[in-house]
Amino acid sequence: MVTMKWNMNIARKVVVAILLLLACVLGGLLFKDFLYNMLNPPFDDSEIFQGEGVCPADTLFSVNGNDARMMVVK
Repeated sequence: MVTMKWNMNIARKVVVAILLLLACVLGGLLFKDFLYNMLNPPFDDSEIFQGEGVCPADTLFSVNGNDARMMVVK
């Protein structure tokens, strides 16, 4: 009698574990785009070159308010 209750308790825990695993997998699949965008936000304003097809020797560009200068190195 005791082993039967023990087996039922183990079976119940296994079923709960499988259901939790399935819920995590399905939740990850449903919310993967939301989580990806939340953890890796896109750049708001990234302008590398001011003109089209123009690559000057020294270029100042700004990404999310941080300025950086690119220089030609020979």
